[in-house]
Amino acid sequence: MAAERVGAARGPLVSIVIVNWNGRALLEACLRSIYSQPSDAFEVVVVDNGSADGSVEAVKRSFPDVVVRENKSNLGFAKGNNIGIEAASKDSKYILTLNNDTVLDRSFLGALIEAA
Repeated sequence: MAAERVGAARGPLVSIVIVNWNGRALLEACLRSIYSQPSDAFEVVVVDNGSADGSVEAVKRSFPDVVVRENKSNLGFAKGNNIGIEAASKDSKYILTLNNDTVLDRSFLGALIEAA
């Protein structure tokens, strides 16, 4: 079953939150795997914990649809996820937190939505 976008007025079905700290190479692979999903029923929020490796600039350049929240310092994984969840669309039905080293199988999001 292919997931359908809920609609512009209602927002994405899934908000995907990724916390990053100096993981530019990992993050780019993660984002490529998300954007290769056959579904477009998602938004992505990246919370950067004060990276000094060009992560934020790379995301903004290569993935302009990603919502980026920049922390001035490393606030930790849990707080970073909480910041990302707060930044997620209030209309999302689901929140998915991912580590920045995660690479999704092409059928992951559709199977997750179907199971949910």
